[in-house]
Amino acid sequence: NAADSRVKGIEGQLSYQVSDAFQFNMGAAYTDAKYDSFLTSPRFDQCLALACGAAYGLFLTSTTDASGFRMARSPKFTGNVGARYEADLGGGRFALSGNLAYTSKAYFDSSQQYSSPGYELLSLRAEWTDPSERYTLAVYGDNVTDSKYYTQILPGQFAVQTVWGQPLSWGVSARAKF
Repeated sequence: NAADSRVKGIEGQLSYQVSDAFQFNMGAAYTDAKYDSFLTSPRFDQCLALACGAAYGLFLTSTTDASGFRMARSPKFTGNVGARYEADLGGGRFALSGNLAYTSKAYFDSSQQYSSPGYELLSLRAEWTDPSERYTLAVYGDNVTDSKYYTQILPGQFAVQTVWGQPLSWGVSARAKF
């Protein structure tokens, strides 16, 4: 819908095998994504005045000039860092790993009415693989800091729908190769 936009950025990744047992990785991206010209960006404002009559509570649509605004779903910065350590244990191979990912504030609409603040997600995993490498048992946790974040905000005439990101979760897994 935008008449003109531009996207500039840079990203990089680094993976380093520190030793036979330890590896480290990291990555980052910077994105500068803006609408150069967007004169009719949709906007949704809830009508809460008595003068709204039958439209009271609804989100009335209008347009706004979003020229110069950040593009929807384009955080300025994302980054991650992870590590994995392996060692022999009980005749098999034991591994500990973790990953921390960060996403800066992002807007979900072109008029910059709805956004998610920056957030981080931490995942951890411990696993043991038997000597034949056929069976693996693991315990894991995702979003272990229980960060609250949105994966979608969708404005409309009757409501603003929001979808929350996955909360803290943990589990046990068993894998077998045949």
